[in-house]
Amino acid sequence: MLTREEYHSHDRQPFQQPNQTPQRPPHYFHRSHHSKIWYLVLIIIIAVCAFYLVEGIDSAKTFNRESYTPQNQSTTAQSQIDNHQPISVLMMGTDTGALGRHARGRTDTMIINSINPAKQTMSLTSIPRDAPAHYNNMLTKINSVYTLGGANQAAHYVQTWLGIPINYYMIINMGGLDKIIDKVGGVTVDPPLTFKYGAANVKKHQKVNLSGMQALDYCRMRHQDPLGDYGRQIRQRQVLFQLFDKLCQIHNLALHPSIANSLSDNMKTNLSVKDLMTLALFYRKANRHHVSSHLQGHTEMLEGQDFEVISPHEKAKEARLINNNLTNN
Repeated sequence: MLTREEYHSHDRQPFQQPNQTPQRPPHYFHRSHHSKIWYLVLIIIIAVCAFYLVEGIDSAKTFNRESYTPQNQSTTAQSQIDNHQPISVLMMGTDTGALGRHARGRTDTMIINSINPAKQTMSLTSIPRDAPAHYNNMLTKINSVYTLGGANQAAHYVQTWLGIPINYYMIINMGGLDKIIDKVGGVTVDPPLTFKYGAANVKKHQKVNLSGMQALDYCRMRHQDPLGDYGRQIRQRQVLFQLFDKLCQIHNLALHPSIANSLSDNMKTNLSVKDLMTLALFYRKANRHHVSSHLQGHTEMLEGQDFEVISPHEKAKEARLINNNLTNN
């Protein structure tokens, strides 16, 4: 028998069905819904990263298989890049169909690239393609050394000829340069003169962003330039400085698969993917202060051929500039 107080107390309790689940506050469902969304987003991000990691590894393997030519590099040369020391790279541009895949063309573009990460300086020095070269006991033009002996012999010849160290080389198919430039969004240049040639239509000192094909024609034009081949060299160095800067930007550092594939198709080098990544990560600030130069010659006929003869004084001057950039003193 309940007392009056017990009865009223019992009467005030809310009625519950047997085994009924207690109600949850409305914001509980919002938290649960948002958690599921963020979990899904995280899964998608992980999946995308995994995809690009796998693609990147596959592209790196493809690059090393198709474009990387291992050499018996000295311990000193290898330790230089591993320890972020100054290095020099001989960059050689060939015609379409070169790179040993169809026929070995002449290196009509020859540029010595010296990079010093400590000084944050980079120099590009062009070599005239018609400079005389005494190779295999015969007189020929320096752009033929690659054709006759290959990339390693060309690098060794330039090293001895100029009296500078050459640590690495790159053979670039100029005909495929447009694809690489397009992958990085073009290159911006300040034209030294007004001209129209092929896809290139530029005005003097009006900066313009060039697509791959425009940049290629910008580098090729020679006859409209009062400086002739030397003027073309200036424009080639402009494009290479900008391309190096673009390739080293943060969003391209991981060698995006499409960029890696373009490099694989159009370049041969004794720099591995690991070396290239080290260059991109630790050497990219060197482009902040760059020096553009060339070996100036004069036209002279030798054995019935026109050559661009470089004086000993000119060679010594340019060698000194390159060697200075390769030291941290």
